[in-house]
Amino acid sequence: NTVSTPMKVKALSNIKSVCCGTTASGALTSDGKVWVWGGGTATGKELPEPVCFSTITEKVETLHFGATHFFAHTSSGKLLSWGSNTFGELGRDAKVSNSQYTPGAVPEMKGLEKVATVACGRNYTALVSDGKLWVCGKGSKGVLGTGSTSNQSSFMALEVKDKLVSVACGSTHTLAFSADGALYGCGSKDHGRLGF
Repeated sequence: NTVSTPMKVKALSNIKSVCCGTTASGALTSDGKVWVWGGGTATGKELPEPVCFSTITEKVETLHFGATHFFAHTSSGKLLSWGSNTFGELGRDAKVSNSQYTPGAVPEMKGLEKVATVACGRNYTALVSDGKLWVCGKGSKGVLGTGSTSNQSSFMALEVKDKLVSVACGSTHTLAFSADGALYGCGSKDHGRLGF
């Protein structure tokens, strides 16, 4: 079952941003509400049409989808995460079960007060806060940049020479750039994806 030309999603309006996971989709509206639909990784059940995700009661500023895990950054500065936590990609400790369908707050940590950007990879998450790179989740291929391939169940700050401003995640590589335009990369070098 496919649609080969763009069709309007009539159930939504005033869209601020959209996100795609492996089977789930999401949208953030200009009033800060989160809408989800598609596969059950975001809600625990399949949703053929967009539904307002009422479990998030705060206004959301940014929305981010990984393959099967999801993050919302609220206007009050909270980071909420839900979905798969198989490798610690929710940043809420390994004690959180593998599938969380209700968003929960990422524990407050010194240095995570000023989140600038969030990016979700296949099974990991990276964010920039106060110029530093923070990572959690599956560490295979060195994607977390921690110097090992071990998984990280809570956010860990990395020491990078420059003050970072943004980060992006692929399925097995991470790129971040600094305020002066320097680019940093870690993870798989296959197909030249790191640029060096």
